[in-house]
Amino acid sequence: MAAYGSVVKFWPYNMSLTLNHYTYGLEEAGLEHAYRNSLTMAAWCAVIGAAITFAGAYCSRRPGGRCAAAADPLPGDAAMAVPGMVLGIGYILFFNAPANR
Repeated sequence: MAAYGSVVKFWPYNMSLTLNHYTYGLEEAGLEHAYRNSLTMAAWCAVIGAAITFAGAYCSRRPGGRCAAAADPLPGDAAMAVPGMVLGIGYILFFNAPANR
């Protein structure tokens, strides 16, 4: 009933089907902006992460290279640190926004 009630125009008086409730919710929430931000962040993380990983792999395969010891743990450390940092920054930005107080 909840799913059916969400597509009914005006319960129980006008039972015609509509998607206006969903379009209004998507427009007012600004989801296209959040979705665009997520895609931008994912693209930058992919580019920078790939560059760091390939640089570490290159340094570790060089014979006698001095950068191998410094570059080997970097991709693993970044993979563990980034999710926590992103979540923490997300919480800070959400709770500091004036509209969320």
